[in-house]
Amino acid sequence: ASMLVGMGPAHAAYTGPVENPAIKQLTAMTPASLAAVPPGVLATMETYLMPYLSVPQLTALTPQQLAALTLQQVAALYPQQVFALTPQQVAALTPQQVAALTLQQVAVLTKEQVAALTLQQVAALTPQQVAVLFVYPKSSTLPPQLIAAISPQTMAALTPTQLAGLTPTQLATLTPQQVASLTSRQVTGLTMEQLTVLLP
Repeated sequence: ASMLVGMGPAHAAYTGPVENPAIKQLTAMTPASLAAVPPGVLATMETYLMPYLSVPQLTALTPQQLAALTLQQVAALYPQQVFALTPQQVAALTPQQVAALTLQQVAVLTKEQVAALTLQQVAALTPQQVAVLFVYPKSSTLPPQLIAAISPQTMAALTPTQLAGLTPTQLATLTPQQVASLTSRQVTGLTMEQLTVLLP
C-alpha cells in the first residue's frame, strides 16, 4: 500500500492508466490484501484512485476501512461502485460520508441499501438527497423508520408529487413535527386515504 500513498494527481495527469504505477499497483491488489490495509493508510490514498477499485475489492473493505475514507474519496466513487456496496457496508458509512454522496450515487442506492441506513445517517441527508430517494416507485419502499428520521425542514422541501408517492402506512409514521412542517401545496396533492391517515 506504500505506493498508494503520496501519488499525486499530477501523475494521473501526465501518464495514462496503464503507465501510472499507483493505478497499476491498486488494480493488481487482491481483495484480501486490500482488506488488510490499515484504515488510516487507506484514507491517505489519492482521490483519483477511487474509481479504479474493482467491485470485489470494494466489497472486501471492512466497516472500519469504509468509515475512515475521506469525504472526497467517497464522493469520487462511481455510482456503479456505490451500487455494489453491501447493505452492511452502507450502514458503516459515517453520517458525514452519507451527506457527501453525490445525487448520482444516491440515485443508485437499492432498497436494501436504503433500508440499512441508520437514523443518524438519514438525519444527515441533504434535502436534495432526500428528494432523489423520494422518486416513485422507490419512495414506496422506504422503511417507515427512515421516513420518520427525516428532518421537518427537509420534509417541507419535498414536492407534492414526491409526498404523494408515499403509502398510507409510511405517512402514518410521520412525526407531529414533520406533519406540522407540511405546506398546503403538499397536503392538497394527497388522496383522501392518505389524508385520513395523516390528519385523523
